[in-house]
Amino acid sequence: NVAVKKIVAPHQATSGEAISVKVMVENQNSRAVQGSLSLKRNGQPLKSETVKIAPGAHIFTYQSALPEEPMVSFQAHFSAHEPESDRFAQDNQATAWVAVRTKAKILLLNGRSGEGKYLEEILKRRGFEVTSIVSTAAPPAPMGYHVVVFNNVEREKFSSGYLAAIERHVAEGN
Repeated sequence: NVAVKKIVAPHQATSGEAISVKVMVENQNSRAVQGSLSLKRNGQPLKSETVKIAPGAHIFTYQSALPEEPMVSFQAHFSAHEPESDRFAQDNQATAWVAVRTKAKILLLNGRSGEGKYLEEILKRRGFEVTSIVSTAAPPAPMGYHVVVFNNVEREKFSSGYLAAIERHVAEGN
């Protein structure tokens, strides 16, 4: 018998982050078994390969970037090329779930072109998703951003309606 014992993945991670997913397979036969090992993410094929599994326990490691969804499932399935070498098909699959945190989004409004590049880089390195613009044009609405940063920009560049939208956004806990 060959069994997919379990999938080891982090319990939670951030969207866009690459995680390591480990599939633990055990060959209980006295000889190697050849078959197909497939890994799906949310039911969609992620990786499929032909493997030759020697007797004993083995770990197959895969990398996957996480989409921006609240939960992601990983399903592993093994199918032996010779059915007689795998007596119990019921233990040929496993599933794991990962809770996905979304990256906090920051709107960086700069007073002049070229300003804010260092601040933008620092924020990105800290894991934030940054939209950096020069505030000469009409800035995007603050909705959807966790933080709005005014970087060396004059208040007069913004309409009273935009500033009121910022106040409402802050009052909502952003």
